Amino acid sequence: MRFVTSSSLGKITQHLPIIEVELILDPSLRDVVERILPLGTYYTAISAFIEYRSRLDYGLVNHALCAAIRDMLKV
Repeated sequence: MRFVTSSSLGKITQHLPIIEVELILDPSLRDVVERILPLGTYYTAISAFIEYRSRLDYGLVNHALCAAIRDMLKV
């Protein structure tokens, strides 16, 4: 059974999925899932930023910021 579906909005948010929880899921479990899912979206956004902006082409500050974030996330 599948209780969570994901889709993308297009070019602007190609790295950020839209996640919907099915209504047939138990209400208490659905509440927990809806509270946890944004963390996955934030992690995906941060990972995409690190992957895209960690090159020296974007400057030393971005490079150092991405290295520090990568260190914190242990990616």
